[in-house]
Amino acid sequence: PHSNRRPDEYGGDRAGRLRFPLEVIRAVKAVLPPSVPLLVRVSGVEYLEGGYSLEDMLWYCQALGEAGVTALDVSSGGNSPVKPPTGPGYQVGVAAQIRCHTALPVIASGQLGDPALAQAVVEMGLADLVGIGRGLLQDPHWPWAAARALGREELLFAQSSYLRGLGL
Repeated sequence: PHSNRRPDEYGGDRAGRLRFPLEVIRAVKAVLPPSVPLLVRVSGVEYLEGGYSLEDMLWYCQALGEAGVTALDVSSGGNSPVKPPTGPGYQVGVAAQIRCHTALPVIASGQLGDPALAQAVVEMGLADLVGIGRGLLQDPHWPWAAARALGREELLFAQSSYLRGLGL
């Protein structure tokens, strides 16, 4: 509502603002093989007065699932100039709230590069997966380092065998 002030059918109320994303999702699903998942990244909250709320996002996520989205990658902040306080796991709470209110798998993000923190988020049921984009940008071998840090070296062998099977 803060940035979409369109007076046509693609603006106005929640349904109008969601019309374009739903049209895109339906068009993609029409040509996407059924075995390929469709993930959508959403900003759980906007941190802006007059912006969308978590309640709005829960409504949006329900509609996205009904349109065929397979999983939600939850971030926060939207397109607002307001910056939330950051720190390790700062967006996990928003992802957890969305996970509690949707049947879709949820990916949490927000400075989850510490393997123990990433593992805890999943083990505690706050998210189904974690996004480790910054961790991978800083260290492209992050998965191997995380397996070692968590004492799960057996995952290194399984992953290496899988990659060799792909010819990589």
